[in-house]
Amino acid sequence: MGLLQVTIVGRPSRRRRPPCLSVHVHPSTMEQEITAPFSTTPSKASPGRKTASSPEADSDDSVDKPSPLLPILWAPSIKYLVLFQVVAHAGLATWCASAFIPAFQEMSLFFHRPINDITYLVGAYSLMMGFGVFLWNSLADRFGRRPILVLSLSVCLIATCGAAVSKSYPGIMIARIFQGLGVCTPLGAAYVKEMYSPKNRGTALGIWTLSITCGPFIAPFICG
Repeated sequence: MGLLQVTIVGRPSRRRRPPCLSVHVHPSTMEQEITAPFSTTPSKASPGRKTASSPEADSDDSVDKPSPLLPILWAPSIKYLVLFQVVAHAGLATWCASAFIPAFQEMSLFFHRPINDITYLVGAYSLMMGFGVFLWNSLADRFGRRPILVLSLSVCLIATCGAAVSKSYPGIMIARIFQGLGVCTPLGAAYVKEMYSPKNRGTALGIWTLSITCGPFIAPFICG
C-alpha cells in the first residue's frame, strides 16, 4: 500500500479560522486507484453468482408466461360448465331447506309428532349449514377447494339418502343435521372470482346469488 501523509497546518491569528487540511498521497497509490476501475483483467465470479451472459440470467430476466391452468384462462365453454355446477350446488343448499314444507302435515301424521317438531327439521338444517361454512372453508384453505367440495357433497348425498329411507323422527333429524353440514355454498363464490375478470365477475356472481335466493321459493312449488 502507498504512503498517506496528513498534515494539519494552523495559523495563529486573532480571528479563529478552521485549520487547513493538506493531504499528500504517494504517487504509486494514486496510480493504483486510478487504473483499478478501468482494469481489463476479467474477475472471477463467485460460484453462486449469475453473470449477465449466462443462460440462467437470461431466463431470470425473461417475463414469466401465465400458466394455461389458471381458471381465468379457461375456455368459455369450460367456464360455463363450472358456473352451472357452482350455481346448481348453491341452489341445492336452499332447495333442501324448504323442499318438504308442503308435507309438514303428512310427516306429522307419519312420525306421530306435532307440526312444531317437524319444523325443527328445517331449523336444524339451517343451523348446521351455518356451522359448515366455518368448517369447510377452513379445510379448503389448507387442503384445497376441490377435494373439500367433493367431500362435503358426498356427506350431503349420504345424509339425503338416509333422510329418504328414515322411518323415525330421530333418524330423520340426524340425517338433516349431516345434510346441512355437508352443504357448503361459499366455496362457489371463490370459483367465480377466479374464473372471471372484474368486468364479467358481477354477472356471474349475480347468477350464483340468484340461485341461492330463488331456491326456497321454487322448491315448495315443485316438491309440493
